Amino acid sequence: MMKSWRWLVEAGFESLRADKAIVEAVNQGKGQWTGLELDEPPPELSRSQVQALIKEQIQLKSFSPVGLPFAIKASESLPLGTCIQIAFSNPEPLALVPVDLPLEILFEDEHLAVIVKPQQMSVHPSDTESGVTLVHVLLSKLKKLSGIGGVQRPGIVHRLDKNTSGVMVISKSDKAHQGLTELFSRHDIERRYHALCYGTTLSSLATLSTNPSQLPSKPNDLSIQFDKESASYRVESLIGRHLTSRQEMSVHVKAGKKAISYFKTLGSLDLTLDNHRSSGQLRLSLIEAKLETGRTHQVRVHLTSLGCPLLGDTTYGNNNRLIARLRAVENLQPTQLLPLIEQLPGQALHAHTLGFKHPFSQEWLKFEAPAPEPFLQLSRIIAGKNLVDKSGDVT
Repeated sequence: MMKSWRWLVEAGFESLRADKAIVEAVNQGKGQWTGLELDEPPPELSRSQVQALIKEQIQLKSFSPVGLPFAIKASESLPLGTCIQIAFSNPEPLALVPVDLPLEILFEDEHLAVIVKPQQMSVHPSDTESGVTLVHVLLSKLKKLSGIGGVQRPGIVHRLDKNTSGVMVISKSDKAHQGLTELFSRHDIERRYHALCYGTTLSSLATLSTNPSQLPSKPNDLSIQFDKESASYRVESLIGRHLTSRQEMSVHVKAGKKAISYFKTLGSLDLTLDNHRSSGQLRLSLIEAKLETGRTHQVRVHLTSLGCPLLGDTTYGNNNRLIARLRAVENLQPTQLLPLIEQLPGQALHAHTLGFKHPFSQEWLKFEAPAPEPFLQLSRIIAGKNLVDKSGDVT
């Protein structure tokens, strides 16, 4: 289905050049999209792309406030109420050739399969990914895949970031795909991630929730509450495309999708910094994240906003500064921690658990997979063996 965007020029945009007004409206989440799949981020636009669309007047159509078509110029402003419509051409189909690589399959029947996605592998081909993806490997391992995702994404119901490993469910028929999509849209899925973080500890959120001005984010961007039933912190915000860095997501948005996460600490390691370059305490933590929603980069964005970015995350964290600080730790054996952190291919995030009701048998299925190395070694060093204190509360 072709993607399209429709927007009525509103107050605050009528004084801008047409090309700038359209780009800012798209980036701020204005207007209405059609043809987007579940949790699919809208296409991005640059000023040069909009200028080309305006010049061609083929994919971009403009109508006056009374509904009459008229041609606009990139350098001229748009009257209030002007209707802008943009149709995005579907990408050319890719000839997908099966690639036989190792893939762990946890479960398979005639309707679906549950697999463990490796790190450093994108889920499907895209404009920015033309190498071997999970889809290429699936084509060599499974006899059939659902076609709803199109020729580029057969069998793909949900996604994990390229450097995020873990459990995924794959649909083998269109009916299974539809049933699984409904489960995800109703948030009737159990998803638990393990994340290795540094910085603010979750135990300090009790204070931050009553004094949100101490958060790195704006007070109104996050809602934090302690959930006694799950012994975790419930974090809610809007998540949308970053206004200036289009490869990132952010909680600092006027319009976005509601995102809800639950976090608790499974274990932590305190390090003392004391030399001429750095001093103070540094805490590394193993954190469990349970997702109620599944927005793009949700775990990474929420944890960074709480002041505890992920190890190895060069997009939302400052991994180079972290490594420099770790080198200053006198009581740390660098043969253990530093090489492992430097070996991380990206953010230290692993989809540990996936639970759902089978769309046909209605049986509850639950799958777990251990994190890959060196994530697992780091987890053991950071969390140790005692993950719960004597009172029974999660530390």
